[in-house]
Amino acid sequence: MKKFVPLVLMCLFGISAFAQQSLGDIAREERAKRAGTPVVRPDDGTTPKVDPGSATAPGQFEPLQLIKTVPLVYPAVAKARRLSGVVVVQVKVSKDGKVTNPQLIQGPVAFRDAAFEAVSQYQFRPAKLNGQAIEQSTQIKFNFHP
Repeated sequence: MKKFVPLVLMCLFGISAFAQQSLGDIAREERAKRAGTPVVRPDDGTTPKVDPGSATAPGQFEPLQLIKTVPLVYPAVAKARRLSGVVVVQVKVSKDGKVTNPQLIQGPVAFRDAAFEAVSQYQFRPAKLNGQAIEQSTQIKFNFHP
């Protein structure tokens, strides 16, 4: 019964799998100490380390930044019908910061063309990896309200 109490408490309080693993490691170490056997930990030099200068090391990443926007033009048809809504558009930002390939992800189709027209005029500072500009996709949310 005593063995199940910690497990029940972990489930009730939502302790993460990482914490549960750490508690298991501590228990194994205690048993090994009592038995007189050596304790081997992953950080004792047996785990390979990545050299920051090697080709497999992750590089420096700079996210893209929005530097120019244009105001939305509310479609006349939507205005006459008093439509409103949120539109999510996915675009690719090229290496020179220009928007390409807009795609409607979510929202009323009545606002698609207006969203595409606005987003196609946006300008970004492109994302960079190791100092080199890279192409990146992003999503942009537009709120259309009369």
